[in-house]
Amino acid sequence: AAPPAAAEPPGDAGGPGEALLLRLLLLRPECREAGLALDPGVFEDGLNRRLFEAWRETGELDGSDEGGIEELHARREDIKGRGLPEGYAGITGPQLAEVVRDTAWRLRARRQQARLRATASAVAHEPAETEDEQRDRDDSLAALSKRQREMAHAFRVRGDPAADVADDADDGIADERDAG
Repeated sequence: AAPPAAAEPPGDAGGPGEALLLRLLLLRPECREAGLALDPGVFEDGLNRRLFEAWRETGELDGSDEGGIEELHARREDIKGRGLPEGYAGITGPQLAEVVRDTAWRLRARRQQARLRATASAVAHEPAETEDEQRDRDDSLAALSKRQREMAHAFRVRGDPAADVADDADDGIADERDAG
């Protein structure tokens, strides 16, 4: 059974997804194998990334030679102190491993989606002075729209409600292209 969606405190550095991943890794040893497979780039917040890298190296922070160790310990204690939502208590190790992989995938996909929207908006608002520039602009918007549809499909396959948001973003890209 999938855990219920948890309301995360809005002050979590790096967002609630990063904080959830770190809580899973720090509080549930059965997540270690799945966590070791994660790329540090999943964590955009620098302190979260350093905490993840220290955890990956040692399983904790003890004995870390990393500069700013007090800052890492404070972040670790903050994350561990919040615990996991109740819905995670009865989840098995293999299910938790899937939650780790899925949460990391969603973080990356949503960030990529946000970058696509920002790029599409910038391209759409860039004035085209010649027909060649207009054609290049339209080609760029078409490629961005295609990538957005691919992301919507990926979300839909995973049963993620973000598929509707991705579809809406693609509609916005198409509107920008048509308005140009």
